[in-house]
Amino acid sequence: MVDLALLALIALASVAIGSRVITKHFWLTVPIGFLAVVVLRILSVVIATAANRLPVKIDGLDAWVFVALLVAFALPGVKNLRSQLWALSASFGVVALGELGSRVLGFFTRPHGDALWILTLAEYVSGGGAPWVMGTSMSLKRGFSLILLLGLGEGENRIDAFMPIIFGLLAMVTIGFTLLLLRDFSRRVTIASIAVVAAVVFTASMPWVAVFYVNGHTLVALGITVSVAAMLVSHEVFAHPRGQLIAVCLGLAVVTMTRPEGALLSLVVVAIFASRHDTKPTEVLVSIAAVFASFLTWMYTVSSYVLTGRMTWLVPLAMVIVLAAVWALYRWVPKVIDRIFALTPVILFAVFAGLEVVFFSALKKGDRSLVTNLLLGSGGWGFIFWGFLIIAAVSFFVKREMIYGTLLRVLVSLSLASFLAKMVDGGQFGSPTLGRVGWDDSLNRMWIHFMGLFVVAAIVGVAQILTNDFVGLKLRRSIGASESVDSK
Repeated sequence: MVDLALLALIALASVAIGSRVITKHFWLTVPIGFLAVVVLRILSVVIATAANRLPVKIDGLDAWVFVALLVAFALPGVKNLRSQLWALSASFGVVALGELGSRVLGFFTRPHGDALWILTLAEYVSGGGAPWVMGTSMSLKRGFSLILLLGLGEGENRIDAFMPIIFGLLAMVTIGFTLLLLRDFSRRVTIASIAVVAAVVFTASMPWVAVFYVNGHTLVALGITVSVAAMLVSHEVFAHPRGQLIAVCLGLAVVTMTRPEGALLSLVVVAIFASRHDTKPTEVLVSIAAVFASFLTWMYTVSSYVLTGRMTWLVPLAMVIVLAAVWALYRWVPKVIDRIFALTPVILFAVFAGLEVVFFSALKKGDRSLVTNLLLGSGGWGFIFWGFLIIAAVSFFVKREMIYGTLLRVLVSLSLASFLAKMVDGGQFGSPTLGRVGWDDSLNRMWIHFMGLFVVAAIVGVAQILTNDFVGLKLRRSIGASESVDSK
């Protein structure tokens, strides 16, 4: 009963906090508020960890601090709740469905070693265990934020409902973002585009396995999708001038603290959008600083083996130097750094191609399994990737929307970054954790990270194909060239 009350408080707080950031689009309000809840949960553990090092220790201090932080950050937004009926309905609806699926119906997807690690650590945290145990090599690979969320349960009981809740929020922002991008297309184009992509998506089993699968992939997908959507909507939909930056930083922080490759993925997102003409240098610096701070928060809280000895101060020093270098380039040669950021996909591809050539033999097994999993049907993805490749290829022969090009650059860059992350992780260099066929392949499951963006880009791609001169289905009105989407 206590867990259910906590979930209800989180549902209410998500709307109250989210309404302080964005004034419109409930499909963004609720996910942004939830990402803030995740960050507050991590902050509560950081505070409790520091406090418990004092002579006097308090059992369950992290839970009490978390509730106090929730109330403190939600209270200023309570006045907005009367105008957030759609957001409240969506928030409580997602929580109710999550509870129904996990607790009442007892749904649970296929077990996996990673999931068992996460569940064990979550039960350890919920029982009052210190986070230091999560600083080992094996534990760090399972993430941080998801474990702390699941560990909010009372008396060594994890809250499994968070998995379908996160998936529901990902579906919410994916659908809402898609409809916003399609608002200038006719109704028949919108329906046809969604129907085509939905038919292809339903050929895959992996997205539906992800609903209850215990891992950080879906939470990463939520953070990335919210960050990209927040970057592409108009500034006017946010409650104050810094609202957009806050939303982006919340998404990047959660991505960084959820998976070991999260920091790299977050920095790639920052680099892609730093090349946009309306992005300010201060926004880029703050975004990078948020990623660095999130990574250090995770590592220091769990007393990670990564930051021991000289690395304890060398890593933060290196991050400060990077921020100083970015600031200096913006200050004296802004055109150079803009060009560097704009070339992010090219730079990532060059590094990837170079490694493929140099380490051809070592990477052969991983490359073969990649093709087998994604294109030959063994990875549980059905015809999703074939459909996306066909849409992307055809779109080069028709007039493309600028926002579609941005989504493609994001997806290509994040995909290449994922390849590189698994290479560094040892997966493609002879380790048995990569190069497998099917569910057990780590990289195959990592495509869940971009599931929302794949769906959005595919639907927009089909819509622009249907409205080209050859097919002849017309738009309701002409669409501007801006990458940002207004709220009209």
